[in-house]
Amino acid sequence: MAAELSSQGVGGYGLIYSVMLLLPILVSSIRNFKKIDLTKLRSIIKSHSAILLILLLTNLVMGILLIIYAGYSIAIIIVVLSIAPALLINRINSKQILLSIIILTVAFVVMQIFLDDVIGLINDKSTTSLYLNKISDIYDTVHGGKSAGTFADRSERYYVSLFEFFKYPIFGTSNLNNIGGHSTYLDGFARFGFLAGLSLILLLTYVPFRFFRIMRFDMGLPLSVIITALIFPLINTVPASFGVMLFIVFPVTCGLLLNYSENSKTR
Repeated sequence: MAAELSSQGVGGYGLIYSVMLLLPILVSSIRNFKKIDLTKLRSIIKSHSAILLILLLTNLVMGILLIIYAGYSIAIIIVVLSIAPALLINRINSKQILLSIIILTVAFVVMQIFLDDVIGLINDKSTTSLYLNKISDIYDTVHGGKSAGTFADRSERYYVSLFEFFKYPIFGTSNLNNIGGHSTYLDGFARFGFLAGLSLILLLTYVPFRFFRIMRFDMGLPLSVIITALIFPLINTVPASFGVMLFIVFPVTCGLLLNYSENSKTR
């Protein structure tokens, strides 16, 4: 589906996964709109803040529709996981952590109980659904069946990179044909060795972890980006456009929110 979007001039793989990271940023910006420091923006935007809010909402809706239309189940799962903290969390305390663990545990148990019925219901409604094929593929694999779809292909590629890393853990392998090519983190460990692979993880997670420590008044947005920066490169390759969101758009948004926090303290 991403190839179809690209052929239509809409964009492809890079666009989908950069929008995936942009969505929690938009959610947090809308949620904390009154806290955004507009003093450094152009006067036309500063005097028409309602227009800016409408633009943020429009981009959020269009981004969600784009990811749904693209048919990338991984992008949808990560979006759900990352939007939740940006939408619900301000400050993290022990009660929130305990509540999150309880909710995830209950959700996992419920999924195990009703997954068969849900897949059966979807299957009755549509036998050609892109998402149904992916869900069924994962379900068959988890339950010991033989998977022959994208999930099996991913698992095999992950194994290839892991196997190569365990063979050459210090300096990595020089044979690029033995790299799975479906995980930035695993491929990094396999190609360059342990220290370089670890440095790659630190590179992609340093900025969100730094803002997580700084933004004590609102940890939801940094937590959302941390989730994305840990999960996405582990299960997929990272496009260059992802870095634009991670190293430019995200810090700028956090900076606008931090300016408001600092100004409110001095009043």
